[in-house]
Amino acid sequence: MGTKHPERLERALAALEIPHEVTVYPDAGHRFMTQTSGASAVLARFARMPYREAYAADAWRRIYGFFGEHLGV
Repeated sequence: MGTKHPERLERALAALEIPHEVTVYPDAGHRFMTQTSGASAVLARFARMPYREAYAADAWRRIYGFFGEHLGV
């Protein structure tokens, strides 16, 4: 089986010497940071892409930390 996308991204960024931190959250879909309600929330759950509060909190912490370190914000 071929290389996974996160691994390819990690290698490419490292080869280009671009500061990065690639994190994969198990069982999290693309919408794991998006809070929805009503039909949108039901559809997200059905599509196996629900909001994941713990993952979202960790991701925001990492994003802000990365920006603080590399952009001085």
